[in-house]
Amino acid sequence: MNDLYLREPDSKSKNDETIIKNSLKTDFPHRERTPYAVIKKNMLKNIIKIFILTDGSSDFGYIIFQPLKKSRVVYVHYLAVFREQRDKGYGSSLLRLFTAMFPENTVLLEVEDETEIKPAGERNNREKRISFYLNNGFNTVPGVKLNMYGVKMKFMSNRDFKTQDYGKFAKKVYYDLTGSYLATLPIRASYSALS
Repeated sequence: MNDLYLREPDSKSKNDETIIKNSLKTDFPHRERTPYAVIKKNMLKNIIKIFILTDGSSDFGYIIFQPLKKSRVVYVHYLAVFREQRDKGYGSSLLRLFTAMFPENTVLLEVEDETEIKPAGERNNREKRISFYLNNGFNTVPGVKLNMYGVKMKFMSNRDFKTQDYGKFAKKVYYDLTGSYLATLPIRASYSALS
């Protein structure tokens, strides 16, 4: 592997945008995917950011994230390695480089709950995703189970994160994105924190 680094998308070219938009469509189910127009609008407002993993000549994947204002928390919306680049260690490199950029911050993300799926193939994929994050220094936040628009999710963090802080976190993420606390209702209604 050549030296890898993270770069921002090229704002003068539509190529990066097209590749990420297409990857989102193929890698994330429709009901788990924020419309790209919303992502782009929030990028222009400097709320959401994207980094692309590259070696300067080839791109390998990307991360879409939201540094929370007035907070030491970074929320990962999406992380993906391009299909043809998978199983080569690029996901771990992407996550390592990303967390190194925020050494004082807690990085939070959601991952599909592997116990809530029947088909063995999809359950195996979910278990692999969770294992990937566990192997890269993340842990499941105990007591937080999410039901986001009908999809059961687990909440993961690279640092200790108190279960009771989840409600405040969810409000902040969606308020920053939409300017309204109403956006948290479909999530908050299904949120359960068990101490």
